[in-house]
Amino acid sequence: MDLNQLENLGEELRSVGHRRRQIVEKIVAEVQERDVESSNDLYMELINISDQAIEIIDRQKQLIDKEVQKLH
Repeated sequence: MDLNQLENLGEELRSVGHRRRQIVEKIVAEVQERDVESSNDLYMELINISDQAIEIIDRQKQLIDKEVQKLH
């Protein structure tokens, strides 16, 4: 199993997770200020970054699945 690749994916996921948290905090602030346009823009950014996180998780899963299948 390529542990370096799994570690790199883990780092990517942590980075994306941190960015997601920042965006959510900004969305909450914009909603409280009733800034509809900015909160909508941030929400679209949140959707995109969430998709990135899902992609990374899927790549991790594929790597692990491949290794587990080797055992069968």
